[in-house]
Amino acid sequence: MTAKTFWVAFLVLTFAVFLVEVRAQTPEGMKESLSGNAPADEGSIDGRVVLPSGRAVGQIIRVTLEVGGSAVKTVYTDSTGVFHITNVAGGVYSVRAYGDDLLYLPGTQDLWLKVGASVQLTIYLRAKSNGSEQVAGIVSAEDWDKLASRDAKKSFEKAQKLIGKGEVDSGIEELKHTVTVYPDYASARNALGVQYLKRNQLQDAAREFEYILNKAPKFFDAKFNLGLVRLQQQQYPDAARILNDAVSIDSSNAACHMWLGVARLQSSDLKGAEEEIVRAQALGGPQLPAVHYYLGQVYARENRKEDACRQFDEYLKESSTGDLASDSRRIMKNCGPAAEPKH
Repeated sequence: MTAKTFWVAFLVLTFAVFLVEVRAQTPEGMKESLSGNAPADEGSIDGRVVLPSGRAVGQIIRVTLEVGGSAVKTVYTDSTGVFHITNVAGGVYSVRAYGDDLLYLPGTQDLWLKVGASVQLTIYLRAKSNGSEQVAGIVSAEDWDKLASRDAKKSFEKAQKLIGKGEVDSGIEELKHTVTVYPDYASARNALGVQYLKRNQLQDAAREFEYILNKAPKFFDAKFNLGLVRLQQQQYPDAARILNDAVSIDSSNAACHMWLGVARLQSSDLKGAEEEIVRAQALGGPQLPAVHYYLGQVYARENRKEDACRQFDEYLKESSTGDLASDSRRIMKNCGPAAEPKH
């Protein structure tokens, strides 16, 4: 795997899933409304909300489809936790499930929905300890954000709108103003760090995420994003440590498991890399076709040629025009005539 190929994939998947994390920007081309008459190229999201143990919740749960932290569609599950969201335009979304707020933190899955695609999700609620987030050691953005002043909230809303319209420079300046008005505005500070990360201003990005983590070490978004910063800085052991902490906070996040696997792969921990990437594949399914590419890299380093070729071929089947497709086809030429891709 070349450094160029790795970082092309990193930037694409970072935008798609962190990403958790790209909560301050509306993706380019995203439609303002998901209601009304749906064109034929709109997709759907089917899913199920479960308890941290994997068992059914046993009650109706509210589920929101969000862009930039704002709900654009709300549906409710049936009594078994199953939900359906239809007429969804292609783009980057967060799907968030809200259970009993005395017992559970909201469960979230970020996804990149291709035009006209249908995806399936499993969303895990996260348990609170003794009904308290603080006891559980997890601080949510909602808890911090609700303490923000009206001026800070208006500033953050303005920043989101600017970034959503593509006026990123102005949006960043407004985010700086937001965290000046209210320094502990977690969502705004996290969003500012994301923008720095996307611009490769890695030290600036790390500063924003570390500010949050100094006060709330268990805040998942900042922990995950700081791990991505360390990956891009090629500080692989540190990235693996931070991302391992992140998955201990939210073990249901497929993207986090995948990037932890990549960090371990780059640290030559092949067994650990395989475990995390396979776990990401189980959680993310077709939403993360790159798991096949990185699993192929693991097998290639272990001299498991047949298994490696199979994974690169699977990547091409799921993402024939993806950013890793060219490199996958190049690798497949060494797999023999029978294995050369026809995608």
